[in-house]
Amino acid sequence: MEIKIICEIARLNTVKDAYKQSYMSNLEFLEEKLDRINSQIDRTTSELKMEILKKQKGYYETEITKLDETMEMTIKDIDNKLAKL
Repeated sequence: MEIKIICEIARLNTVKDAYKQSYMSNLEFLEEKLDRINSQIDRTTSELKMEILKKQKGYYETEITKLDETMEMTIKDIDNKLAKL
């Protein structure tokens, strides 16, 4: 029985680490997109293009918020499972 618990703890920790790596990779990607959009906003003179870029910026900011919320929920869930063991 102890071996099963040890294996489950190791599995959950591995899943947690993999999820953190995935989160960091996705966050980096989204932040790079935001940086490029901000740069384009600074350079543009067209009102139409500015409006489009601001919508894109809002989209990526929302995606980062969703990513953060999902990360928090998943890590809490894994930590709760670990605490129960």
